[in-house]
Amino acid sequence: MKYLGLGLALCFALSIAGCADGEKNTTFPTIDVAVNGSAGGTSEVQDATEPAATTDTASEGNTNPGAETAAVEDLGTKCESDADCQGGPCVQTADGGVCSQGCEGACPEGWSCAPPKDAETDGKVCVPDFETLCMPCSANAECNLPGGPGDGRCIPRGDAGSFCGSDCTSKDCPTGYACEDVADLNGEVSRQCAKEQGTCECSPLAISIQASTPCLLTNELGSCSGERQCSESGLSGCEGKEAAAEVCDGVDNNCDG
Repeated sequence: MKYLGLGLALCFALSIAGCADGEKNTTFPTIDVAVNGSAGGTSEVQDATEPAATTDTASEGNTNPGAETAAVEDLGTKCESDADCQGGPCVQTADGGVCSQGCEGACPEGWSCAPPKDAETDGKVCVPDFETLCMPCSANAECNLPGGPGDGRCIPRGDAGSFCGSDCTSKDCPTGYACEDVADLNGEVSRQCAKEQGTCECSPLAISIQASTPCLLTNELGSCSGERQCSESGLSGCEGKEAAAEVCDGVDNNCDG
């Protein structure tokens, strides 16, 4: 019994000591953690599920989607030389020189994209349609100005003379003209704009170059050659010697050869 009592007393004492240790507060050291800052500073925490917005500087700078071709302001204005024009050469029209502009295939209505009038000019330029239409002529070359489309033909119109047509294969003729299959002075047939009624009048261009055409003066005695010419007064009548009765003077009076 003596030893039993001592054992019980020892267990009781150990039990009390264990309870005392269970009530003791345990202190853990603290560590300051800084995010995007120095130790001990203010923490800034970013939500990983919502990334910060970024600025696409390349997109903001791309405000010009492409170059836009602008019409030249002085297109169609009167000129005497290339120096009078801002954006293109001075080209000839039926009404005189006007400023043009460069082109890659398309031009305003009434204009066509054609090679330059001289080899020193780069690229194509807009040239007016029908610049020599209805102008008196004596050869196809007279119906095609330098730098123009080159498709005009000199069309004979009987005793009245010959007058320039203009190709109408891919464009409509102006009011008062019909697109017809006609033969030029060389007998070659092409589709050309031809005046439907009346006579051709002299344009400022025709007057400036004194455009002319051979014609025939016909009467009961025969037909003699004459000439019609443009001047400030307009297109003249057929001027020349008229056929007369033959006499023995060594002259072909009736123009029969």
